[in-house]
Parts: sequence; structure tokens; C-alpha cells
Amino acid sequence: MQIRPMKLEDIEQVVAMENKTWDNFNTPASLPAANKHKIIQAFQNHSHYLVAEENGVILGVLDYHACYPFPSARHVVSFIIAVDKDTQGQGIGHSLIRAFFAMAKSDNYKKVVIHVLSSNKNACRFYENIGFTLEATLKNQFYLNGTYVDDLIYSYYLEEIHAK
Repeated sequence: MQIRPMKLEDIEQVVAMENKTWDNFNTPASLPAANKHKIIQAFQNHSHYLVAEENGVILGVLDYHACYPFPSARHVVSFIIAVDKDTQGQGIGHSLIRAFFAMAKSDNYKKVVIHVLSSNKNACRFYENIGFTLEATLKNQFYLNGTYVDDLIYSYYLEEIHAK
């Protein structure tokens, strides 16, 4: 398996894989979650994409971008990750995260933030096992499938920083 920057010719596979991954239980976003236009627009707005590819097949994608548009928060980066449901549990997500951490460090980011639905227990365990810390809970933030769901904000520090 190879982790590499996404190429234009990957977009069809990325769209199909993301739309297979995201559903009404793991994202509050409107579905379908991905299309070529959204990905191209995000890329043009400074999102970076990494893909996990094996034998020409995209197994996972991670896109990241500055969390906020102002200079005082230029040290904070956020990301979204999707791994094909048929290949989850095989280390693809961990490989994408490790490559992302290396790139984020080289871009001088210090803190990584991700939002996770409280109903997505597998994702919560995944991030906690990597070393993310639950930093905030936004209670009843979304109403999905007849149930209120909390928005959990996890963080990971790429290097130690201190508030002044």
C-alpha cells in the first residue's frame, strides 16, 4: 500500500469510496457527501488530499486544511478521513494519519482537531487509540435518524505548546 497525494485521475474513485463510507449515522452532512465539484472546490480552497492506494485502487482518503482562516490560529489543522468499509481494520487509517501528521508537522501545524459524532463509536475508539484526547462535547448538536447526537471534538498535539 502506498500513501501519496491525490491526483486528478483519482477523483472518481475517491468520490465513490467516500459516498460508500459516509451515511446518516456517521456524518451530519447532506448526502451524498462527495462529488467531483466539492473535491475540486476544496482543493482550490487549500485543502490537501492524501490517498491510500494499492494496485490502482483507492482504499482511503484523508483531506486536511487550516482549521481557521486567521493568523492567530495558523497552528491548528483539521482533517476528514474515510476508509473503505470493506478494508477497515487493516491499518489503512493509521497509515493515512501517520503520513498526515508528518506533513502537518512540516507545515508548522502544532495542534490537530477533528469532530466526531458520539454515535460513531468505532471512530471514537480509533482516535483514542492513536492518542487523541476528547477536548469538548457539544451536547445534542445534531438531530439524526430521530435521535439527538453529540458532536465530540478530539485533539492531538503534534508538539508541546504552552498558552501564554
